[in-house]
Amino acid sequence: MPKACKTQKQKINDTKRRNRYYAVSAAFNLIMKDMDRDEVISIVSERFNYAESTSTEIYQQAMKSVERWKSMDTETIKSRNLQRLDKLVNDTIDDNDRNNLIKAIDLQNKTAGVYVDKKDVNISGDVIKFQFGE
Repeated sequence: MPKACKTQKQKINDTKRRNRYYAVSAAFNLIMKDMDRDEVISIVSERFNYAESTSTEIYQQAMKSVERWKSMDTETIKSRNLQRLDKLVNDTIDDNDRNNLIKAIDLQNKTAGVYVDKKDVNISGDVIKFQFGE
C-alpha cells in the first residue's frame, strides 16, 4: 500500500523538525568536546541560522541530553543505539535504500560486537625488535 502524499505544510514541518534535531545533535557534540556555552550557542546560531534565543533553547536541550548520556552505563547506551539502528534499518528497507541499508546493518553489527575479533599479541612477553631501513 503506497504511503499517503504529504502536504507542503507537513513537508515544511518535517524539515523544521529535522533541522532542529540536527542542531541539537551538533550542540550535543560540541558540548561533549568541552566547548563552553557561548561558543556552542554562537556556532549553532551561525550554522543553522537561528536567533540567539532559539540557539540558547537548543543548547539547553542538548545539555539535558548530555547529562542523561553521562549518567547512563555502557549497556544502556548500546541498547539504545541498537534500537535506533533497528528503526533506521526498517526505514531504509521501506525506502528501498540499499546503500544505506548495508551501512546501517554494518554499524548495527559493530555496535552489537559481532565483528570483535580478539587476538593475543606477544603473550609470552618476548622482546620485539624493529629494524628500519637497510
